[in-house]
Amino acid sequence: MKKVLIMASLTLLLGAVVSGCQIRNKAADTASEQTNSSSVAVPWVGTKNTIRINTSDPVEAAVLVSRTLWTAVTENNRPASVVLTDVSNWQIGAVSTDLIHHPSNGPVLFVDKDGVPAATLEELKRLNPIGAEGNGGIQAVIVGPVASNVEKSDIRENLYNALNDAKEKEFNEQ
Repeated sequence: MKKVLIMASLTLLLGAVVSGCQIRNKAADTASEQTNSSSVAVPWVGTKNTIRINTSDPVEAAVLVSRTLWTAVTENNRPASVVLTDVSNWQIGAVSTDLIHHPSNGPVLFVDKDGVPAATLEELKRLNPIGAEGNGGIQAVIVGPVASNVEKSDIRENLYNALNDAKEKEFNEQ
């Protein structure tokens, strides 16, 4: 009986110590998120082998993945180009992930039937792709069919404006 009581006491003590450590770690993570401008503002859950993005909106999820993996703080961690595809066709989105590493070294972002969502456009401005050398300096690759109004006007005009605004801001900061 004494051994059971001692083991139960040690288990409770160990549980209290471990939970106290986790509370302290959460507070440190919150402080570091507030000081780092490139951190993800929307909650995500990190485990040993995965990071789970907590959103059901695919456009927002793509932007959060992009912010998590491409901080775009220095020239070395900016993507060469961005892969753009229609959000309504998940199969093409899945196939587009093959272009993430080479030659783009950049994220897959989504457009929709109405144009370029505001979240995608803001992410393009933040990323400011440098242009893939092995792909003729292209900053955005459109994969699969997209609405004709997106391909003809929105993407070219908005991408051009977004990237020029970002480059002008970068130039003014120097």
